[in-house]
Order: sequence, then C-alpha cells, then structure tokens
Amino acid sequence: MRVIEFLDKSKVKYKVSQHHSTFTAQHMAAEEHEPGKYVAKPVIGVALISAAGLEGIDVLLSTVQMPPGVPVATMAIGEAGAKNAALFAVQILALTDNNLRDKLAEFKNAQQKNVIEKD
Repeated sequence: MRVIEFLDKSKVKYKVSQHHSTFTAQHMAAEEHEPGKYVAKPVIGVALISAAGLEGIDVLLSTVQMPPGVPVATMAIGEAGAKNAALFAVQILALTDNNLRDKLAEFKNAQQKNVIEKD
C-alpha cells in the first residue's frame, strides 16, 4: 500500500504545500493570512530536486540549516523523503490516537512482510 493510500484509509487529514526552503514558519503564516497558523504546528521538510542541478542537495542543506527557533524535521531527498515525512507525521499523531496506532502497526507489519517475501 502506498503511503498516501494509508493516510486516506486512516482518515488522516493532511496538507501538502511547497515552499522555498528559505521561508520560515512566520513567512508561511503571513502568506496564508492567518498569523500563527503554522507557528504552533510541526514542520516536516522534504527536499525536492532543484532546478540548480544539484540533485536536491542544496535544498536539503538549506532545510536542515534553519535558524534557531525555526525547527524543521528534515527527511531524505525526493519521493523516499516524502513517504517518510508522511509516516513520521502519522507516528507523531499515533502517540495520542490508539486507532491510528493500530493502523500504523498493521501498515508496518505489511511492509515488513513484503520485504521478507522479496528476500
């Protein structure tokens, strides 16, 4: 099962947005015209392949080097990072949601089974 299908099946509300890595949480809040909207929410950064031709390394470095007070959980470059970002968010939510915790355990067990079968 793809991660996005898992999110939908688990009824996890999500929003994917793309921002330049030099944006801060405050910039995003101002952009949305709702001050404080993003300030209290965790930010998970995923570096995408940049037009600079550096295979996303430049974006990754600027994402992990956010200034003090602007924490960003940073995942791998590209599709793998996007999948891990979604799963990381679900793991955070599952800390306080038993139903989601059970669905996450099922998902991870299915992943493990697929890996074992491929070996």
